Amino acid sequence: MTTDPNGTQDPQPIGALADRTSETIADTPSSLPGNKSCADCGAGQAYCVWDVHPEDPSQGSLCSACHDKRCLAAKWVTADETRLAELCARLGIQRTFVRNGAAPSLEDPGIIERITKYPLPTGGLYVTGPIGTHKTHLLCARAVDAAKRGYTACVLNWTRFTLMVRATYAAGAAETELDMLDRYAAYDLLCIDDMGIGRGTSAESEAALRLGYLLLDSRYGSRQTTDVASNLTPKELEARFDERIARRIAEITTPYAMIGR
Repeated sequence: MTTDPNGTQDPQPIGALADRTSETIADTPSSLPGNKSCADCGAGQAYCVWDVHPEDPSQGSLCSACHDKRCLAAKWVTADETRLAELCARLGIQRTFVRNGAAPSLEDPGIIERITKYPLPTGGLYVTGPIGTHKTHLLCARAVDAAKRGYTACVLNWTRFTLMVRATYAAGAAETELDMLDRYAAYDLLCIDDMGIGRGTSAESEAALRLGYLLLDSRYGSRQTTDVASNLTPKELEARFDERIARRIAEITTPYAMIGR
């Protein structure tokens, strides 16, 4: 389990389950249901440990990663309004986006009115547009959509990220830069909001820029999905930061413009 700066524990990142795939079915009780491949992903017995299907054991066995994804997704199905707000908070989504007992959705009118093409491109997005075009709303909806399908996700405000890096330099800090890097690199979907805001020249800002590049590079190397939202075009972002960060973002995202009313 990981803990965010607010003290909320996040679900175990799915990527952290990879070390279990070296185990085999040899240690599995014979009472587990029959077929020898995962009912969801089809992985064979040489690569998986097995768990009973959480919804219907008669459907067969699931590998541990697929089992955990289904358990994470099930939390959203049964959540009441209070629990829904808690689940959104764990994704880094502010309560203002939880309206009328509903989490942000890709079907929300505020998003549908402003998207330039539908369906959205696959993979990561670089979302641009003027203030008020629901860029943050779109990132929150993307995170919820991923969570409802059993993936780990997080919405991370860039300015907050900068402040969190600064906090690691305080005496007795509970988290190091490496801890932050590992934590945010582990999410299946990371949505970085308001990138380009608050770029300064202080040592802390430079440290955040360095760690931000390492985070993007890590996610690029592991082929994890990363969304970025900014008021800046890719060219403007390159001028604000540097070519390395702009190039890495270009390699892991597809530009996507939101439109005003």
